[in-house]
Order: sequence, then C-alpha cells, then structure tokens
Amino acid sequence: MLGLLTAIAVQTTSAQPQVATLGEVRTWSKFEAADRLLPVDIAEKIVDGRFQTGGPPGFYSGFWWASAERARAGFCHRSAFYASVRVQDYANLSAASPMQADVKVFTQYAPSNQNTPSAERCAVLTGWVSTTPEDEESKLETLRRLVEAMDLAANRRPLPFEISIECDSGTSGRCPEARAALRDLPLKALYDVRLYSDRYRIEPARNGVQVRYALPPPDGVYAKAEVAFGRAQDASSWFVTLEGRDQIQRITLRRASVIYH
Repeated sequence: MLGLLTAIAVQTTSAQPQVATLGEVRTWSKFEAADRLLPVDIAEKIVDGRFQTGGPPGFYSGFWWASAERARAGFCHRSAFYASVRVQDYANLSAASPMQADVKVFTQYAPSNQNTPSAERCAVLTGWVSTTPEDEESKLETLRRLVEAMDLAANRRPLPFEISIECDSGTSGRCPEARAALRDLPLKALYDVRLYSDRYRIEPARNGVQVRYALPPPDGVYAKAEVAFGRAQDASSWFVTLEGRDQIQRITLRRASVIYH
C-alpha cells in the first residue's frame, strides 16, 4: 500500500500552494476534493467517487476511481484512491482550522464472469475488491476459487467440498439452502476479501503483554479467507469463508444484517 502524507493544497500557478482550511473543505464537491488532494496526473484519470463527512467533527473522507480495464483472465481492474482529511488541532476547531490529509492508492479487481472481458463489460461492474502489492495474488486466488465453486454449485454433480450455511436471527426472509445460496451469490455486491494466517510471530512479553503478529504463508496461499458482500436486494449481507490450502475443503456461508455508514 502506498501512503502519501500530504498537506491539502489549493492548486495555483505559484510554486507555493496555499493550505486549505476546514471552512474551504466543507464546500468541496467530490471532484473538487479530488483535484485538491490527488496529484494532477492521478486526478485527471478520475471518473467518479464520493467525498463526505463522517466520524468526529472536522473529519472528511473521499474515495475515487479511474476507468476500469481488462486484467488477467476472468478479471477487470482499476486504480482507486482513498483520502482521510482531518483538522490538525481538534481543541481549537473553527472554520479557519488548517487541515491535513492521508492519501492511499489501491488496485481494485472484480470478477467479470467472462474469460476475456470486454472494456464495456469492465465499465459496468460494481463488485470491486481493493488490493495492495502484498496481498494481490492471494486475494485474486481466493476470488478465482470462489467463482469456480459457484460454477460447481450451479450443476448437479456432488460438490468436492463440504458446505454449510448460517443465518442470523435478524436477517430478513427464509434461510436458503446452502448450495443454492452459493450458486446465487451477488458478485455485483462484492466488496472485500479478508485473509487469515495460520502462522504467527510472537514477541516476548513486556509488562505482562504479549504481542502476536500474523505472517503471510510461505507459498502465498492462505488456508482461510473470508469474502464479504454488501447489500444486494435487501438489508442482509453475505460473508463466505473458504477453507483449504491446496484446494477448497470447506465453505461456510453466513447471512447477517449489517448497518452500513
């Protein structure tokens, strides 16, 4: 992940940019925010995004993306950019408060349901997963396995893995049959892949506290990953856990009611 710590600056022709204040940031549209926060060569590629307030007073966040393109077989990709914008001094909050921003750059991927997707197909996809150079291959392998499992669930042959389903009491509607749920997962609502390591580095205890750090697997393949979906047709979301290193051994689907902000 590439983190760029920058001061929010008004674009001018002078060599010294002006620092923006909270009062100025409040007036920005999503495209004005992109022009102020992102390097010029990046801002020129933005096709859409959002910029909104959230969290503590004086905090804003933005997310933008560039045009989608064909990637490797079965996937489309695009560049995406996230910015968190906050005042430097919360104790003396006013319209004149100077602001600072933290900008992160990602590559996002989406399964295309086509081996060689067209540019038109990539442009209409909505289920995107953010990756960094460190986790890109592992997340793509998880998505590839999931799509393959969905295809297997669509035919009548016995599945080569165990499958189960859980539905929280707060979810709407009847809990579906596991195989049918796997077959019909809403890829258009895909939004995250979480990788779980089974290897750790444990630091010596200090003051009674011991810290454990997750380590990536030596072969790049995680034994467990969770694929998260946002809301598709109702207020409930899907969380799908895939277990198995060499191949999928078990899939657990969980349907839960989630509050999104």
